[in-house]
Amino acid sequence: MRNKVLNYIKKYKLIEKGEHIIVGVSGGADSMCLLHILKDMQEEYKLRLTVAHINHGIRKEAKDDAEFVKSICRQWEISYKEHTCNIQQIAKKKRCSEEEAGRNERYMFFEKVRKESGGNKISVAHTMNDQAETMLMRLIRGTGITGLGAIMSKRDCIVRPLLAITREEVEDYCKGNNIPFKEDVTNQMDIYTRNKLRLQILPILKSEFNPRIIESLALTSQQLQETEE
Repeated sequence: MRNKVLNYIKKYKLIEKGEHIIVGVSGGADSMCLLHILKDMQEEYKLRLTVAHINHGIRKEAKDDAEFVKSICRQWEISYKEHTCNIQQIAKKKRCSEEEAGRNERYMFFEKVRKESGGNKISVAHTMNDQAETMLMRLIRGTGITGLGAIMSKRDCIVRPLLAITREEVEDYCKGNNIPFKEDVTNQMDIYTRNKLRLQILPILKSEFNPRIIESLALTSQQLQETEE
């Protein structure tokens, strides 16, 4: 699996030698897997890593998550930056969903850290599952070729090395390499549109229509991106 990610990075030139990478780390399996792989690449690629963690203030465990990520960074000797905010208040103020408010706040913070620390790239841990979910969300709401292309492997200075692998592969990697991570309980609650797709729609599509639906949707997104280009 690690080689699959490295080949994906090389194929799309996501990370170059000598770069300073800002890594968005929530503490979940996806972001911990990403951080471990980038740490593993550090010596060969002469990378400098800075972890950026955002405490959304939504869950009571959020403070524990921040302490967990901070402790891992100390253990792995990686620079750590943290931002605390209240997404529920921000969403109300801006009259948008908590999902949108959280996404905007994350990327504003990541970009702030990148500029202040002289970073080259921002690396986030979207997987093939995120790609499939995003494509379905946009298809349901209505969109064109660009929208169905869903998540780009590289956009401006943001890179997504884990788009080549599924969430199941991520979890297997974490278990196989004894990588600790935190479970986000909100991922199992169907209170957000993405969660409803993940918990209700995709399992039906997988069991009743196509057991490789995640890979199929992700491949279609990639082909549509190439068509758009």
